[in-house]
Amino acid sequence: MRLLDAGCGWGGMVRHAAREYGARALGVTLSAQQAAWAQAAIERQGLTGLAEVRHLDYRDVPEVGFDAVSSIGPTEHIGKANLPSYFAFLYGKLKPGGRLLNHCITRPDNTEPAIRRRGFINRYVFPDGELEGPGYLISHTHDAGFEVRHEENLREHYARTLAAWGANLDAHWDQAVAEVGPGTARVWRLYMAGSRLWFDRNHIQLHQVLSVRLAADGTCGMPLRPDWEPSRVLAG
Repeated sequence: MRLLDAGCGWGGMVRHAAREYGARALGVTLSAQQAAWAQAAIERQGLTGLAEVRHLDYRDVPEVGFDAVSSIGPTEHIGKANLPSYFAFLYGKLKPGGRLLNHCITRPDNTEPAIRRRGFINRYVFPDGELEGPGYLISHTHDAGFEVRHEENLREHYARTLAAWGANLDAHWDQAVAEVGPGTARVWRLYMAGSRLWFDRNHIQLHQVLSVRLAADGTCGMPLRPDWEPSRVLAG
């Protein structure tokens, strides 16, 4: 299978898909540093030929006919005005029956503004980041032609993830300060602690939406129910 990971960051999803499932995975990122690091990691792990990360805008990906597209985190940075074209572009990259997994931070509803330009996160961490409610994002997913098949809120999971990240930063504080300086290290420590609190108190959420580009006859090629293996359920 062929996977496109739009906004792939350090290439974790690309390497996972290639290593664990033998997928031919392409990731793209706007960061030259991320692309160089990810490509080196691909070579170290013996995944050359299956996985690739390019320093490229997602809109400049020439390939089409992917079996799956993953979007893990870029939606918050696309901008509210660009969401229709974003989902339409990803739809066009998939073959019929192809699936889109969109994973992004959201607001709990659509009553709050999408952006607070004077807020801490927009000033110091994610300039121009915009958060929408899950219903708003799902509506645009449908409008682009997708059929949404599964949706889940991972709010509590992400609070625990942020707690682990914060503990890891504290455990390696001196190394972090040596690499990026005390100011940047303190910004990220505060960001992760504050975000954990906001997830815990439901000021922000993390939604994961699985959609499919239907075939011409309306079939989706997906099982009627999720395949929950007993061993996985019992293992937690």
